[in-house]
Amino acid sequence: IFFFSSRRRHTRCSGVSWARRCVQETAIDRLISSIKQEIILPILSAMVQQMLQQSMDWRYKNAALLALSQVGEYVDNVESIAPIVDIVVPYLNDQNPRLRYAACHCLGQIADDMQPSFQEKFNVKCVPPLVHIMNEQIPRVSSHACAALTNIFEGSPQECVTPYMNEALEKAFQLVQNGISIVKENALSCISAIAEAAKEAYRNYYDISMPILFNILTTHDAKEYKQIRGQTIECITLMSYSVGKEAFSKYANDVIQAMISIQTNSVEGNDPLKSYLISGWQRLCLLLEKDILPYMRLIMPSLFKMVQDVLNASSKAPQETEQHLTNEEVAEKKFKENVNTSATEDAELAVRMLCVFIDELGTSYSEFVESTVELLVPIVDFNTNDTIRKIVASCLPKLLRCTANSLQSGTAMQIIYNLARAFNGVLWNAIATEFEPEVIIDQIEALREILSIAGRFLTGEEVQEYCNKIIVVLQESDNRKSENESYKHQEDVEEEEIKVLERDNEKEDELHDSVADLLGALFASHQELTLPFVEFLYTNILSKTLGNNQASNQHINFSLQIISDMIEYLGIKHLPDKWVALTEALIKYAVYSQAVIRQPAVYALGVLAEKNPEEFQA
Repeated sequence: IFFFSSRRRHTRCSGVSWARRCVQETAIDRLISSIKQEIILPILSAMVQQMLQQSMDWRYKNAALLALSQVGEYVDNVESIAPIVDIVVPYLNDQNPRLRYAACHCLGQIADDMQPSFQEKFNVKCVPPLVHIMNEQIPRVSSHACAALTNIFEGSPQECVTPYMNEALEKAFQLVQNGISIVKENALSCISAIAEAAKEAYRNYYDISMPILFNILTTHDAKEYKQIRGQTIECITLMSYSVGKEAFSKYANDVIQAMISIQTNSVEGNDPLKSYLISGWQRLCLLLEKDILPYMRLIMPSLFKMVQDVLNASSKAPQETEQHLTNEEVAEKKFKENVNTSATEDAELAVRMLCVFIDELGTSYSEFVESTVELLVPIVDFNTNDTIRKIVASCLPKLLRCTANSLQSGTAMQIIYNLARAFNGVLWNAIATEFEPEVIIDQIEALREILSIAGRFLTGEEVQEYCNKIIVVLQESDNRKSENESYKHQEDVEEEEIKVLERDNEKEDELHDSVADLLGALFASHQELTLPFVEFLYTNILSKTLGNNQASNQHINFSLQIISDMIEYLGIKHLPDKWVALTEALIKYAVYSQAVIRQPAVYALGVLAEKNPEEFQA
């Protein structure tokens, strides 16, 4: 009904009708998600059947097929899709190109929503007729057939792709060379999906593919072909990654030089090429590993500039966010939102790419550490995307390790200490305004790695300040958990909300475990400087928790982890007046009724026996 009523006056696919179609598809989505699918899907099915029987008016059938495309997201059992596939596939050969287009759209959307089960079940039924219409005369149908195949191949295991590679690639390369732009773009995506799914089986087609694609990369240099050039970069790097370094080696220099040239001379403002280049460099780094080093000084200057442009574009989002905040919130930066836009997606790609370069090149990346630090440190507290905050946090210890491994001189430790102290500061500042436990866990893990790499770089006063911040993290975590528990017992709280709150509390428990690991690293690296804090822990946490029969398993487990690390890294010599009481607590919990408590207690007793054999025997 939605589709027919809006399109009866728009028989051509105008911008207005396309926008209305998107609205109507969204409306169906909302109906299915708001009303139980058991209720709405039978109603929708009956309406679709009725509309498909309107043989005299293609618009009813078109609306019905487009409506069916929204169903896959809400169906768990792939077997229940079989009747829909049986209905849709014949329309791939319908006389009306609009219905062929709608059938392509329907199959492609369901394949994307239900991968990989859809592919494993329906590849044989869906792929051959889609391949058959790839080179038909209507460009929009041809391009949409390629798009549907892309969605199917992207979720397919290798064995489901290889039977169709010959015919599909032959037609796709014909379209890439002879089609209009929209056809070229979708054909390139189809080739990329085939190469990625086929893996090493693409090797037989690789040497035929590369000259064609390289020609497109170097000749389609007008502004209107930026999308095509970007997708060509994607296609070349994906297929090269699939077939391996040896096959790529004879093309490597030409491809890298072409990408450097495009990156240096052809990238502007809000340019689709940026994300394709960033992803392409990441794949080439993973493929070539240290064989990419001879090109690094050519790649990195313009790549750093492009990454900076991407990060600058994504940083505009917080300015828009601040418009609905109070002056106090803006001043104190006590806000964060998780925004996903094309700008933040590009920023995430850029940061991931830098992490890959650091991981793969290790010490050889050292000359680029300073430039990378200048890019990443300002976005440790990136306000609009939690994934970026997580990735950046994980990058900082990698940079520190890269620096530590590359420095051999006597002044090296001071450089490492200074960098560790700087990273330590920005991470704690970020944690102070963070509200997502998952992000805090990664930031705490980064702090732990920094301690492990740099060792004893904090003064006694800094250790005390460090410990005070740990206490704040624990208190705020407990507060969030208490608020979640209180909210769970309020009236009108739905079951789904309760599940979300329970998952949030599980993350808070994981955060406590991460803090325990951080304390272990602090005990190991700063030993006697932590003794004032050990006294605080013993008095305010360990004694109260282990002597409380009502304490939660999480608090008991946390305390046992702390005791284990105190014994392992501080030793009895630093705890002469406490180890007897701590041992008695370990013995008590070693025979506890629940295994989740017995395990850390028994482990801690083993550490005690290993580290202090004489005292243990006594």
